[in-house]
Amino acid sequence: MRMTDYFNRLSIPYLMAIGIALNLFIGTIDYVTGIDISVSIFYLIPICFVTWFVNKKAGVFMSVIGMATIPFILYLQDNPVRTIVEVWNLLLVFGFFVIVAFLLANLKEYMAEREKLVKELQTAKKEIKKLILQDWSQG
Repeated sequence: MRMTDYFNRLSIPYLMAIGIALNLFIGTIDYVTGIDISVSIFYLIPICFVTWFVNKKAGVFMSVIGMATIPFILYLQDNPVRTIVEVWNLLLVFGFFVIVAFLLANLKEYMAEREKLVKELQTAKKEIKKLILQDWSQG
């Protein structure tokens, strides 16, 4: 069994719990590494996970969770967000998170549509072969 098959069978609340747990794990790493090392890119892991296995709205929700975790960790490190520039930077990170969630959700939709079209083409190909063989046998 593939891992994706396993995750596809899980309930939405369970998948969201996994996403939140991943976010907390990354937040812990963020806290431990301190303010000198940015791990913001790793918050995309739970965002992408939830977007892929749940849906676009859940991915945006996880983007909010990830964006809220960053200033919380900064606050715990005695480096709270104080200036408009820091708020702006957080909003840019949030925008990046949301864009990735939307792109990934659209990619999944595209891949599902492509798979459907491939199955339809394979069915049509079988029907054409069947018709050709019937025509030759009658001819």
